[in-house]
Amino acid sequence: MNGENSMADQSYFLHHLGNPYIHSNSTSLLNTLNSVRVFPKHLPTNVNRQIYLPPIFIRFLHATQSLKGVDIYLNGKKILYNFSFKEISQYITLPVGIYLIEIYPQGSTSTPIIRKEVKLKENNHYTLPLISKDKTYQLLEYIDDNKIQSPITNIRVINLSPFYKNIDVSIKNGNTLFSTIGFKEATPYLTLTPMTVDLEIKDSLTKETIREITNTTFKPNLHYSIVLLNHSVIIY
Repeated sequence: MNGENSMADQSYFLHHLGNPYIHSNSTSLLNTLNSVRVFPKHLPTNVNRQIYLPPIFIRFLHATQSLKGVDIYLNGKKILYNFSFKEISQYITLPVGIYLIEIYPQGSTSTPIIRKEVKLKENNHYTLPLISKDKTYQLLEYIDDNKIQSPITNIRVINLSPFYKNIDVSIKNGNTLFSTIGFKEATPYLTLTPMTVDLEIKDSLTKETIREITNTTFKPNLHYSIVLLNHSVIIY
């Protein structure tokens, strides 16, 4: 749908703390986001409390197909709603601190499926995927490499499919790039020459092809994560 109602059709809204993107009919959320409390990092009494600490950057990935949509709260304030399977948010910039993350089924605030306190290191970028296995939910933490190294490209693989204990990723009819990647495991980044390539994801044990990723372009000066979600793949 186009025109003035197009924003209303978005499946979720992301608000960047300190510089929120606010829906035209939801300006009241501005005060909500500005009121998110940060638990200060404890410093020794002899340390100047005016010292600058680099911020942290977090984003969320919905990797749980059994949940149609979720609402995510940060220190009691809603920051994402109706966040759907395979969606990944933009980074949120936060000051260093301890944060309480609560995740609810969309539209509900009775019982959170996740209630987790996180304390992340300054000057790092994090992706936090919501996963499930056997009806047990987890919020994982992965550090993203966002350093620019011209003119190469970096890729890694994350196995978030509970259906495959270990997976391999290879160039189609060519070399294996990553092998025996366990469930919830993220590989180190692999440095490559920028290219367009066909990739295959296979079960490490049976060598069955799970997914083919065709005509995929990896551009210079960028970092990519290839993520297996159940039987599907996303690249971000």
